[in-house]
Amino acid sequence: MQSHNFSIMSPTAGNRTDIPSILLSKAYTTDSENTIIRWGEIHRLKMRLPELLDTSGDITQTPDANPIIHYHRFITEDTGVEYLLVFTKKHVYRWVPATKIYDAADVFTCASDCEYWSSVSFNNQVILTNNVDKVQVWSISTSFDPLDSASGIEYATATYLTKAKYVFTYENYLFLGFTTENGTVFPQRVRWCDLGDETDWNTGDAGSAEVGKGDFITGFGAYQGNLIIFKERSYYRMWLVASTDIFNMSPLSLKVGCQSPDSIINDASGELYFFASNYTFRGLSAGEISLPIDTEAKTINPSYIGTIRGQYIAEYDQLWWAIPYGTATTTNNKVLTYATGKWGTVDMAISAFGNYARQAVYSWDTLPFATWDTWAWDKWDTREAMVGFGIDLGADYSGYTYALHEAVLDNGAAYSGYFVLTTDLADKQMLVMNKRLLHIQLYFKKGAAGQTATVYVKSDSQPAWQNAGDVSLEATADEAIIIKDLPIDYRGKTFLIKVSGANDFRFLGCILKFNLSGER
Repeated sequence: MQSHNFSIMSPTAGNRTDIPSILLSKAYTTDSENTIIRWGEIHRLKMRLPELLDTSGDITQTPDANPIIHYHRFITEDTGVEYLLVFTKKHVYRWVPATKIYDAADVFTCASDCEYWSSVSFNNQVILTNNVDKVQVWSISTSFDPLDSASGIEYATATYLTKAKYVFTYENYLFLGFTTENGTVFPQRVRWCDLGDETDWNTGDAGSAEVGKGDFITGFGAYQGNLIIFKERSYYRMWLVASTDIFNMSPLSLKVGCQSPDSIINDASGELYFFASNYTFRGLSAGEISLPIDTEAKTINPSYIGTIRGQYIAEYDQLWWAIPYGTATTTNNKVLTYATGKWGTVDMAISAFGNYARQAVYSWDTLPFATWDTWAWDKWDTREAMVGFGIDLGADYSGYTYALHEAVLDNGAAYSGYFVLTTDLADKQMLVMNKRLLHIQLYFKKGAAGQTATVYVKSDSQPAWQNAGDVSLEATADEAIIIKDLPIDYRGKTFLIKVSGANDFRFLGCILKFNLSGER
């Protein structure tokens, strides 16, 4: 019987023209965990490395031992010095990289526990609000103080705004949303200061507007030169005009809104994404993007939608959302990853995302790895160890901070990564035909001694994975790519191929050998 070959391959392994083939990314499914498509290959994703370490090299906890719910990275406009503010439900702390402690003299204490923080950098200071306390301003010279006055923000003579849920900057104006003014709550109101002056809210261009009716404001975003104002079941755009009106406004959607303000994030191109009120992830121009992960999106606990956190991961050009997956969960227990139409998951509990830059050079003696087995970098003086290297931060639910996607162990613990490919062995041209899959030739970048990968196969609607065998990733010194042959014998019309490893791997693709065996 004549045998056939079908190639599923990364472009880095070469373009096969002698046999039918598709790119690896086309066969990649959403059923993946702790893996990533990078450079056309599939890698096991690196995980968490302890960050914000004390002088002994141990990870530090927030002084009140509460989970971190927000970070703010602040860079001074005059000196370029970087600061990191860390927020919990009770306090705001400043991390001091020189002494490797939270500054006990630079702390804000909330009047009562808050659920959410919103902050922006504006005029070489940080403006922060939590809808519990007066809007605060922080700078190196003044620490924490109420914005404008001790009574609040004076927007009319002896009349004060005392609370706001959200703060944002747009066209050199400071915006506040969902405000409490003169003792009355205005959940549909936005208020802005005079041009470039956060201390003036009652003269010049300062003003306010009501955004629609009924549903409440839930956050801000920026898109194509517009201020986007999200509400529970709608969202609007506001833009600057050359008249005494200052701003104009119109609705973009009266059918869906956003109830999770920290799900609102921009990608590198400026597209604005968010988790919508109809339990979908959406882009303003892209529309719904979450159909491939509809089950995960629809299973987010409705009581904890507000805890969703989003982050743009520049190193991978991905969007990450930490979600409370499952109707019984009360914390963000899974991370969804998205890029160019491909979804994945990361097994990680995240209470907050943030950004930071490495503040000191790691030397051979100060590298944050206890043993060779925990080594996460290719060499000790790699760019990850240099001052200014960008770090994506993630907080756990015990008040600790980690650098994301930096280590081969997850906070010192071993972990597995896997991905699943789907194919009918003909790029959907022979879905009705039965095939007998006889052989897989696997291509990997060379691994270290002892590294392996396990291959599993399912055909059609089989409920359980069949273990097809293990392959060694070891290579000789002169091998850049290793090729492993795995004899198998499975029958079906379509096949799922799963590759899993508890160590690093870089998968380049496979060639599948099969026989046709009819339509029955």
